[in-house]
Amino acid sequence: MRHSPLRLGILGAARIALGGIIPAAGRTTGAVEVSAVATRGGVKGAAVRELVPGVEVFEDYEALLESESVDAVYVPLPNSMHVKWTLKALEAGKHVLCEKPFCMSAGGAGRAVEAARGAGLALMEGFMYRFHPPDRTPPGATGRRTHRRGAPVARGVRPPGERPGGRARDRLPGRRRFG
Repeated sequence: MRHSPLRLGILGAARIALGGIIPAAGRTTGAVEVSAVATRGGVKGAAVRELVPGVEVFEDYEALLESESVDAVYVPLPNSMHVKWTLKALEAGKHVLCEKPFCMSAGGAGRAVEAARGAGLALMEGFMYRFHPPDRTPPGATGRRTHRRGAPVARGVRPPGERPGGRARDRLPGRRRFG
């Protein structure tokens, strides 16, 4: 039995949306489709249309939330806006994937969790490694794990055609820039 894809709406055209979420949705073999993106128009709206032909582009976040063509919403907005737009999306009856950090206070998190529970909707923070295996070694094969060290790796999070930006952390001693 084939299910219809989850229709995802994205609030904003942030780099993580254009270079990460939209391409990832395209690799889900029909499980997720980006059906709508809300931007402030202009260049980002054109970039979205080029990246996802046929996508509905809104110039207003509220209009996207009111759309019947959206089942779930991804919130990659500035951190201070996460709780506000997560609550609005839940009130509109949409499932929510909110970029990290989920909120700026425990109170904001509590309000969002209660709103999701009350509405029977899914709410999740976008930590990419949550579902990744900790390593390829079976538990117990090398003894008891006492700690784990790692570093975030973000490949493919730039929109097509955009060159690496040269962030300050890339210029630290011992770091090489690739790209």
